[in-house]
Amino acid sequence: MTSKSEIESLVYLLDDPDEFVRQSVLDRFNALDQHSIPLLDQIRVTLKDVEKRNVLDEVILKLTFPALINEFLNLLEGGLTSLEELEKAVLMLCRIENPTIREEIYVRRLNKMAAEIHAEILYTLQPVRQMEALIYHVFETHGFKAPDHSKFDPQEVQFSGMMDKRRGIPLSLTFVVLFLARRLELPFSGVNMPIHFLMRYDFDAQVVYLDPYNGGRPVSVDECLKFLEKNNLRPEQDYFRHAKPVEMLVRTLRNLHNAYQIKNDTLRLWMVDQFLRILSPSFN
Repeated sequence: MTSKSEIESLVYLLDDPDEFVRQSVLDRFNALDQHSIPLLDQIRVTLKDVEKRNVLDEVILKLTFPALINEFLNLLEGGLTSLEELEKAVLMLCRIENPTIREEIYVRRLNKMAAEIHAEILYTLQPVRQMEALIYHVFETHGFKAPDHSKFDPQEVQFSGMMDKRRGIPLSLTFVVLFLARRLELPFSGVNMPIHFLMRYDFDAQVVYLDPYNGGRPVSVDECLKFLEKNNLRPEQDYFRHAKPVEMLVRTLRNLHNAYQIKNDTLRLWMVDQFLRILSPSFN
């Protein structure tokens, strides 16, 4: 069984100028099993050397990936049809970025955010006021918003990173609203608009479209049509319907694919592609 001292020695030898020694160290890391994960993680978080930390990060990723894939397949067995299942899947994907992340932390955060506004939603009978209350709670009270840059950062695509930084791309920001709406039984859903993901709120045979990238501001159908025209896209009715959970999950994975490709993170890019291959039959 691997000991902490052995791993520390292997980490130290990563600095060895002899390429044979370094390759032998990497081979030894690749031969470790899942029982080594806690020790690897314990040492990884203490490392100040980015290169060494990245080596341990990749070792842990490779060790945890088979279990992650199995969990994902088990979740998909009954079909991904609900927001509850989507939330579980999205949190699973966060382990691509951080393989030892504690998903329950984010579930508790969502529960707490929903509890903070539950009474207000319960006693506000007008549907529009309920919609406005949740939007204000997410984008004003908790300060979720678009990032201040145009980079495609995996931390702003992954739900966990977005929750930590309160900055995210449109789909990630939408997930906060949808997962809270599920807990509060409010009729929010996603809208799979090309290029720019939107939200919708259905009440009394009416629909309000909302832009998560602009503080949840309502947008008209005419604004959406102009956006499509500006981006040389032909308007289609399909762009305005409720997005299915599996469609949102596939879009998340494609966003992650782009983000890791830009970052040249080949290992995580390969992992994302495995998930996309799994989902292809159910999506097509």
